[in-house]
Amino acid sequence: SRVSALDGLRGFALVGMLAWHAQLSWVKGGFARMTVFFVLSGFLAARSLLRTTESSSGRGFLRYYGRRARRLLPITFVGVAAALLVTAGWGSPSARASSFGDTLSVLTSWSNWRFILEDRPYGALFDAPSAFQHYWSLSVEEQFYLVWPLVLLACLVWQRRRHGFGRLPRVPVLAALWGLTALSFGYAVWLTSTNPIAAYFSTPARIW
Repeated sequence: SRVSALDGLRGFALVGMLAWHAQLSWVKGGFARMTVFFVLSGFLAARSLLRTTESSSGRGFLRYYGRRARRLLPITFVGVAAALLVTAGWGSPSARASSFGDTLSVLTSWSNWRFILEDRPYGALFDAPSAFQHYWSLSVEEQFYLVWPLVLLACLVWQRRRHGFGRLPRVPVLAALWGLTALSFGYAVWLTSTNPIAAYFSTPARIW
């Protein structure tokens, strides 16, 4: 079942992000809106995974990955095709030169790391916009979709004497997750002052 309040909160975050990208002077907090969107996306993905795997962990994980692929891949292909057309027609010479690498990074879900390695800050979209730059957030989410089910599967194997996820040993699991969250948050805070580009794009700085 859908949770209308969470849909609405994510919608407000997206509208606020669009307004921030439009450079409206009174709109603040672009980083906070991205955080809200990531948290809700992660929560809803984990909730979907737990429901899917209640009956059969093996087939459940395959169904989960299949549903993610059917949901994300078609619109990703359409978006990449549109980005290539826009770049070919109106992009700068540097944007056209990097379009092949950008396309490959989007399709392999590592565009956020490509922007870090090439020292391309997020703020560059206001000066030298790239039609591929917004895919960094999808790459972070897809990396999450790949790793998070494996974390839950490890918990399931650890608790293999019981059935389903309802009886996972909460104290050790929650302690491990809170510890990971604290490490990631501390890393993000430290990285913000030393390498802001990596702080915004990198997966470890977004885990929390």
